[in-house]
Amino acid sequence: MNVSKKSIVCLYWLLAFCCSPIAMAEPQPIYAVGDLHADLSSAQKTFQMAGIVDHSGHWMLTDSIVVQTGDLTDRGPDGEPLLQWMRQLEAEATHFNSQFIILMGNHEAMNLQGDWRYVSKADVVSFGGLEPRKQAFSLAQKGEWAKWLIEKQAVVQIDGTVFVHGGVSKAYARPADILNKEVQM
Repeated sequence: MNVSKKSIVCLYWLLAFCCSPIAMAEPQPIYAVGDLHADLSSAQKTFQMAGIVDHSGHWMLTDSIVVQTGDLTDRGPDGEPLLQWMRQLEAEATHFNSQFIILMGNHEAMNLQGDWRYVSKADVVSFGGLEPRKQAFSLAQKGEWAKWLIEKQAVVQIDGTVFVHGGVSKAYARPADILNKEVQM
């Protein structure tokens, strides 16, 4: 897909204008990563190469912010193990004066709505089968991953930089707090 620089700049300014910032005392390094798509091995290698985690997959980055821009699930073989690792890192980051912000991408939203068209057979197996995976993402049954994911924001602004999975169309452009509430409904 060809996206012009002008389109990117327009999207950036549109989102920067409508999103509320996270207050930070002093600038911290910010890392962003997205589209892990249930591939635990590749995700761990990427986080390791960036210096976010150590060789055993535990958080080691100090005084920094890491934003995961969504699409944790589907496509790959490691849906549940990857989600477990993300939740582990979310807890560990605080011990290093760091933040690990996980945003909801379209694949998380699709799973919460019961749209599984991109879910791989191996991803289903990683949850122990079809029924356990359905239950894990069921909002009605208060599934483990449904409860965790529904709390995630779709958009965050940090020091003038907006993070979102895949962009926001003009039809949905509004302040981040409103957009996040709408996504979580």
